[in-house]
Amino acid sequence: MQNMVKTLRISDANHKEMLKVQGEIQAKSGEFTSMDDVIAELVKIHRKRK
Repeated sequence: MQNMVKTLRISDANHKEMLKVQGEIQAKSGEFTSMDDVIAELVKIHRKRK
């Protein structure tokens, strides 16, 4: 099975903020965090707020 790569177009400012979130998650877990993990965490937080 081959993984499909999706591309998101985001601003440099948003990318910078996502990198901050990635760093925070990595600091808490002590493990590598992919951008997929970051997006999943942001979606989870967004859903909790609704």
